[in-house]
Amino acid sequence: QVEVPILAIDLVNLEKNSSVLPDEMLCQRLGLIPLTSTVAKEMNNVMDCPCDGACSECTVELTLNVRCPPDVNRMLVTNKDLKSSNPDVQPVDFTSFVPSGLDPDKYGGVVICKLTKGQEISCRCIARRGIGKEHAKWIPTCTVAMAYMPDIRINQEVADQMPSEHKHEWAECCPKKVFKYEPKTTLLEIERADDCIYCGECVMKAEDIGCDGLVSVKFKRSRNGTHNFVFTVETTGALPAEEIVLRAFEITRSKLKMMKKKLTEVAQSEDEEMHDDSEGQDPLM
Repeated sequence: QVEVPILAIDLVNLEKNSSVLPDEMLCQRLGLIPLTSTVAKEMNNVMDCPCDGACSECTVELTLNVRCPPDVNRMLVTNKDLKSSNPDVQPVDFTSFVPSGLDPDKYGGVVICKLTKGQEISCRCIARRGIGKEHAKWIPTCTVAMAYMPDIRINQEVADQMPSEHKHEWAECCPKKVFKYEPKTTLLEIERADDCIYCGECVMKAEDIGCDGLVSVKFKRSRNGTHNFVFTVETTGALPAEEIVLRAFEITRSKLKMMKKKLTEVAQSEDEEMHDDSEGQDPLM
């Protein structure tokens, strides 16, 4: 994901800042604000653009002009206060993630700073296309994780011989509540297999209560013998997770093609050198 291009604020022309935040810290916070970047793929890198470094093909301008009224004690400045010149490039909206009971308009934005009576901020920002190898602000993901899918099996013959209190005790030992004991049917069930973290607590608990072989926990395998796994991508909101994964595959494929081409050229060059050397040798030698 560090090579999937997105947009982020890279230049800040700070005209006025009477807040308690130093100019450097304010600019850093502006640079880390996620921007919707679906158009980043079609935009030019600043270094490759034929313009003088500031056109609509390689940059997007955003402005921030806020002032706390004299009759207000405190005012939150959030990413919602940024105004973009491109309708397709906007600060990411986090309103849908606000917990119920809180005002989405008040708590749905990324807080840049707080202002008190009479304080104000006025600046002009330039967003550019970049990748995570240059700076962390151009990384489109928060977390990327891989986990093997579990293959959990309960030995019903052993389970049928267990008393009800042991079944209940065993089912409750799992920290992720993977198992469930149904009192009416007295059956042990696998309720949330995907939440398994392979801690081994269920296996050890079964041994402690004298029920060896009650459960087996292994990595799930496909028919061809490879392990199945779950790939989790949590984004900053700049791009959808599916688009990040697909673009990463495209970049990887293009790199492999380039590597194959270069290796072929090197092999051909070596073959030509060996051929030239063999022709230049004296046949009597």
